Amino acid sequence: MKWYILIIVCSISLSLSGKNWEPVYQPFDSLTNLWEQSMGSSADIVQKRQWLREMYAIAREHKARPVFMWRAMHWEAWLLQKTDQPDSAFAVTQRALKMVDTLQYEYDYKRLQKICINHHENKGDYLAAYKACKSQLRFYEQIGDTLNMANIYVSLGNMLNNFHEANKALVYLQKAEHIYRSIGKTANVTGNRLNIANSLYLAGRRKEAVDMLENILTTPIIRQDTAFHLQVLASMCSYIENDERGEKYTREAYSLAQSYGKIYPIIKSSINMGAIFFKKANPDSALYYYRKAWNYLQKHDDNEILLPTLNGIAFSFRQKQQWDSAYIYLYTAGFYRDSLQQVNSLSEVHRIESRAAIERYEANLLRQKEEARMHRIILLLILALVSVLAAVSCYIFWTQRRKAITRKRMQELENRELTTRLEKEQLQNNYYQLEIDSKNRELTSTTLMLIEKNKMMEELMKRISSGGETGEIGKRTVLELKSQIKAHACQEDEWQFFRIHFEQVHPGFFNKLKNLCPTLTEGELRLCAYIRTGMENKQIAQMLSQQPDTIKKARYRLRKKTPIGQEDSLEDFLRSI
Repeated sequence: MKWYILIIVCSISLSLSGKNWEPVYQPFDSLTNLWEQSMGSSADIVQKRQWLREMYAIAREHKARPVFMWRAMHWEAWLLQKTDQPDSAFAVTQRALKMVDTLQYEYDYKRLQKICINHHENKGDYLAAYKACKSQLRFYEQIGDTLNMANIYVSLGNMLNNFHEANKALVYLQKAEHIYRSIGKTANVTGNRLNIANSLYLAGRRKEAVDMLENILTTPIIRQDTAFHLQVLASMCSYIENDERGEKYTREAYSLAQSYGKIYPIIKSSINMGAIFFKKANPDSALYYYRKAWNYLQKHDDNEILLPTLNGIAFSFRQKQQWDSAYIYLYTAGFYRDSLQQVNSLSEVHRIESRAAIERYEANLLRQKEEARMHRIILLLILALVSVLAAVSCYIFWTQRRKAITRKRMQELENRELTTRLEKEQLQNNYYQLEIDSKNRELTSTTLMLIEKNKMMEELMKRISSGGETGEIGKRTVLELKSQIKAHACQEDEWQFFRIHFEQVHPGFFNKLKNLCPTLTEGELRLCAYIRTGMENKQIAQMLSQQPDTIKKARYRLRKKTPIGQEDSLEDFLRSI
């Protein structure tokens, strides 16, 4: 019997720890924990939707902190994937990714990207999925998240199975099994063993695959997860060759699919039942099951299942010697066969191209690792050479020192004169430093006065507005007072006054900064000056009549325009100018 493989991706629970989902709010964190604990189980979808509603309610209450919203969107996307809505899941994930603060919540970003991997695979973009898996694997190795490492190994193994690289797939899947066992994830071990069995069958090790599947059928998880039970039985029916055992598992799969109620398992098990009765030369019973599958397939376009269904109906009619009916279904099957062969040919070409692209990507990674190794060797050689030179230099210094002792007395007088000159210069430097400190204090005092003035102006504006709303102050008077206040609260005049004092303390600061970062706007230069004086985000916000969150975003955009790295401080960079 031709084998139709279904790539199984285990439902795997992910760990929740401080280094992963950073705690944000206890009620919300509790819901996250419930999600994590239920990922590897058959928890009720209705219950999960209730959790999702509660998460969104909390997110709406805390709009100022978008972390609640993007985490709720993560679980919505995950649930959409579990309910076979991959396109909707991808759309939700893309919106959430745009919201994530990757500097503070890198783990959140990676978890959202994990959902995108399945989308890339479904769309046939295997190279993008493979690169994303490798990137995720490096990240989880860095933070020591072994459970997520195992999950990525499973994704890589199943992807390689799709390329018929069964032996390479086994390496990844067995790594995942080792991790699951070491951390006590029994359900994950069982789910992953179905993937291993599929790889063994692809590698030509049919008996090992069948033995492994029979072992899975004896585990407790089979009684808890009907969908997984059906997947194991479907693989068993495809692998087994003994008619008696095959009929046993086929009947079990058919009975379970009927009670489960999902269309695809019913169709698949009905086709297998039809095949059993066809082999027994019982065409009437075979037609019953084949037609049952055909009736379901009228509403679903799946050529790979249509073809064996039509062939089964045609061959059953031939057993009954109803040649006209047999010819009609054989003709229809031929039409679908031609269409399927064309699709399979295109799919095979795409798989070959994707596999070649992945091999090139792996070769490039290997080349980069080799180059890095060579760079390390060269660096060690350079360090060794420097050490030798340092030793030679020390020897020369030791010999020259003996000669220098004889000249020491002659230089003492010159040293005294030099010491006197240096002390004089030090006094001058101290005087200049005192003057700079005085100007800094004056600048700080001026800045605080401006901040206090702005606060008073804002408070006055609020009181005037409140008086206008209650009728204590006439509308015309409100407008006149607001106009006068705005005239005296001109930020541009304050900025010019601040800038004059700032340049006296830090001459040439703006020119140097503009040369280092030529793309900075006038507003960003102003923000740099405020940061340079040591002002906090709240104070800067009051100076600019903006919200502190706006200043945080402005600081983030400012960092991107400067040459500093992620680990460097913006304040230290500005103080160095």
